[in-house]
Amino acid sequence: MRASFLAAGAAALLLVVNVSSGLACEGSKTLFEDTFDRLDPTWGVEDESFFVQNGQLHILPSPDQAYYAFNNSGYYDDVDYCVDVIAVNADLAGDSYAGEIFWGIDKDNYYSFLITADGYAAVFRRQKGKTLSQVDWEQLSAIKTGADAVNQLRVVTKGNQATLYVNGTEFRTITGQPPEDGWQFGVRAASPKNSKATYGFDNVKLTVDAESSE
Repeated sequence: MRASFLAAGAAALLLVVNVSSGLACEGSKTLFEDTFDRLDPTWGVEDESFFVQNGQLHILPSPDQAYYAFNNSGYYDDVDYCVDVIAVNADLAGDSYAGEIFWGIDKDNYYSFLITADGYAAVFRRQKGKTLSQVDWEQLSAIKTGADAVNQLRVVTKGNQATLYVNGTEFRTITGQPPEDGWQFGVRAASPKNSKATYGFDNVKLTVDAESSE
């Protein structure tokens, strides 16, 4: 369940973002966890743009293309979803991006929380094959920038709200339209116009509070 399509342009907007603490994946019950010792079959099949190397899931989109991967381990409701995003060979000027997919149904319907290698974050919705900006690109000082930077992205969903964090710093809380019968999670990355970017993903974890999941 992967595909490529033209990467959306990133018009950067400088804003001050409120800071609050958000520790990683606080749920007491783990629903899914992956440190990529190998490619779990729930991610699909390896190809030249999608493979495990050095304990990381690597995604190499074609130039001016985005690449997504859904995980097929199950359908989820309210979760705490964390993943480390590594800028293995990203465009340091910000013309490539990577991040989390949440509230996903299929390749044409999902939300994504994305960051760039020069310190910007954004949230997009893919609906009926069209991309809608939910939070346009904003600079966030909590994002580690530059080559090989590792950033932990976290999405905490509750009903129709999702609170988004980078490295424990709250970015935004959005109100959206999660699927009524559960949703899939995933990862997404995009390359700049004239070259391939390489992003790594590691330490994927979905948790819930044990009491609330009963």
